[in-house]
Amino acid sequence: MENIIGQIRDILRKEGITGMASINHCIVFLVSRLLNEELCKKVGIASKYSFNNMMLDTDGNEIGSQDLYDKFYRKSDPCFIREVINKLKFTNIKFKMEGIHNLKLIMKKLEKLDTDNLSIKYDLIGTIYEIHLKSGTSNAMRDLGQYYTHRLVIKYMIELCDVKMTNGIIEKIVDPTMGTGGFLTMVIKDLQSKYNNIDWTKNKDNIIGFDIDDNVKNMALLNIFLEIGEVCNNTVVKQDTLKNDLRLDNGILEKAKVILANEPMGIKNITHASCCDRIKDLKIRGTKAEPLFLQLFMEALDDDGRCAVIVPDGVLFTESNLHKNTRKHMIENFNLKKVISLNDDNFFLNTGVSTSILFFAKDGTKTKKIEFCEITLNDEKEIEEKLIINVEYDKIKDNNYSLFVNMYNVEELDKIEGLEYKKISDITNFLKKSKRKASYGQDEGMFPFYTSSSKIKRCNTADYKEECIIIGDGGCANIYIDSNFSCSDHNHIIQTKQNNVNNRFLKYYLEINIKLLELGFKGATIKNLSKSYIQNLEIPIPSLKIQNKIIEQLDVLSENNNTLEKNIDEFKEILKYYVESYTMNCEKEKLSNLCNLKAGKFNSRDCRSKGKYPFYNGKATNPSGFNDKFCFDYNNYLILIKDGGAGYKKYGDQIGLGKVFKVNGKSSATSHQLALVLKKDTVLNEYLYYYLSANKNKIMDLALYTTGLGTIRKSKLENFNIHIPTKEKQEHIVIYCDNITSMIENMEQQIIKNKELMKNILDNHLNSQSEISENNQLLSEDDDSNSEDDEIIDSEDDEIIDSEDNDSNSEDDDEIIDSEDNDSNSEDDDEIINNKLLVNNI
Repeated sequence: MENIIGQIRDILRKEGITGMASINHCIVFLVSRLLNEELCKKVGIASKYSFNNMMLDTDGNEIGSQDLYDKFYRKSDPCFIREVINKLKFTNIKFKMEGIHNLKLIMKKLEKLDTDNLSIKYDLIGTIYEIHLKSGTSNAMRDLGQYYTHRLVIKYMIELCDVKMTNGIIEKIVDPTMGTGGFLTMVIKDLQSKYNNIDWTKNKDNIIGFDIDDNVKNMALLNIFLEIGEVCNNTVVKQDTLKNDLRLDNGILEKAKVILANEPMGIKNITHASCCDRIKDLKIRGTKAEPLFLQLFMEALDDDGRCAVIVPDGVLFTESNLHKNTRKHMIENFNLKKVISLNDDNFFLNTGVSTSILFFAKDGTKTKKIEFCEITLNDEKEIEEKLIINVEYDKIKDNNYSLFVNMYNVEELDKIEGLEYKKISDITNFLKKSKRKASYGQDEGMFPFYTSSSKIKRCNTADYKEECIIIGDGGCANIYIDSNFSCSDHNHIIQTKQNNVNNRFLKYYLEINIKLLELGFKGATIKNLSKSYIQNLEIPIPSLKIQNKIIEQLDVLSENNNTLEKNIDEFKEILKYYVESYTMNCEKEKLSNLCNLKAGKFNSRDCRSKGKYPFYNGKATNPSGFNDKFCFDYNNYLILIKDGGAGYKKYGDQIGLGKVFKVNGKSSATSHQLALVLKKDTVLNEYLYYYLSANKNKIMDLALYTTGLGTIRKSKLENFNIHIPTKEKQEHIVIYCDNITSMIENMEQQIIKNKELMKNILDNHLNSQSEISENNQLLSEDDDSNSEDDEIIDSEDDEIIDSEDNDSNSEDDDEIIDSEDNDSNSEDDDEIINNKLLVNNI
């Protein structure tokens, strides 16, 4: 099907039909292919429009291209398109094809489509959507993808809810935000696989769906018709459910046994007062659509009902009263069984938003334990579920009903025995956050300006004078320490408040154990690190002496890394200068005269963890994975990334756009990469690699940008000029650049080794502090033991003396005692004293 739809799209593209118009045309062609005489009779469509009769006249002879076109579409007379609009209510189609021969070509291709086997497994309209999403532009994907949910995710959610039929009647199933009807279509397939001979004339009114968009509603209506042969225009309707509730023509649907949905995200201009009564009656006020939709789903769920809904991750942990109290209402009044992270980019092709599934039931019990898990798509394109952690109700309640899994699944470092651990909140003060925006930072200035990225800018104002630790709270984890600086509002600024903790020790500990910070980032789009998360981190506190030893040694290694990083940047600049200097006066040729430019054909989600061939995508570091199929097979060639970036005039090695990679043999690449295959032996592949690498910024400037992402047209690259020195000169350039590259790689390896050594130093010193603490404890125990021994010996001595005193009634005895006392320097006395000291020492 993918191959045939792809060919039809190519034909449509030649007639200027793309995007949503292409989808609507493909849907109409698919309906034509699926219409047999039985279905035509059922909905009142003339049998001559069934697919078997479409290309035949009344005598059974094949008709020509013009007659076929007139039969398929005429502006005013009866035709197939008019039947689809009138009888199947698919008013979306505005038929734009003009080529009569193209229509016949499409119909011939449709003959090859095995719709019987396809319709058993697949939601066909959803598949058309997916095919368009996989190869569309970024903007088109965002526009189309809001109506699409991955069909394997839908299947997984349906299995969670386990929809049933009793006495020939199916449970009432609702999707309040149905899009193209994927959930409803797939639940019908599930029911048909479990139960034979379902009477859809009796059951069609239990398939209920709503969408605010009339065109999308029409697609859902058609989608369901293709499954059950019934037009559900009474229960599949256009409706703003957030505002008007689950309102059908005959009134509001009060309850449903099964609710399946993918919540709309980012809806603007909502007021609580405009919501339906069911939402307002809960009195959990707010203006964010996602928790408000969740409230509607909860209130519409019947006794013994089940709900599986996809929500943006912000619903799980946002701390506003609306979000928190919505979660509280669900946990206290329903049985929230699972929170499932959709931890795979393959599931959603458009949104850029992290999402999860909430699965809850109204089974008469409140939540006692929540299972947190994640699902991914394996190499066989099957869903795999992995348990993360089970969390008890009390723990959820104690954390303000947060469903942020990392709050409970904290990967704590093994604590070192004998060391005191304290929370960061106990040993630091959080200073007032800056109000400056990242744009305040400039390329030049007297003082450093820290944003939440790894790039440090400059400014002429120092908002913070004393030494502070700077922790970025947006995007990804980073940490600095400085005095006399300013920063953006996306940083936490802390100082130690206890004399026994050094700022620099704390910074090094967090930097070396950066994963502690990484685990705290949460968010549906740009992830953030909260103050409360940092405050609750526990830190070992060795003696100041040990802290100072750690700082002394790590300062040396840290400074060495800074020097190495500076040298790497300088050598990369030297490499660019060298290439530019030795090529500037050479002849130029267009890239297209030197190379054939071949586009990749895969999608980024085709990247696998294992496979036969390296896989290249838009990342700055490649290959990113593997695939068992390849699209390039040449001896020595380059792969260039033509799409991506972070915005116009934003450069850097961490950005993939414009980057080139040397490749040899078979490889896989997405449609956002081009293979550059030399067709002239006057140019060395290695020289072209270094030349393009040195001119990466100029290549990036060829891109046209929309919403921060750039696209370089193939024609622009074909016309990019390459300076061509003599072959001998090319060889000298390659040798020099190879040497510089080798030096850079060695320095990068040294940085890695330094970081490993830094961790080793930190761990060893902390463990040495633990040993000292253990020894001190042993000594303390020895002192207690010595005290007991002294008491025993003193007691024995007293007994001896008392015994002698009792026998000392005569003067002779006194003389003897006096005599012995006077001679107490004898060897016997020395031996007694030494023995006593020995006992004490033991």
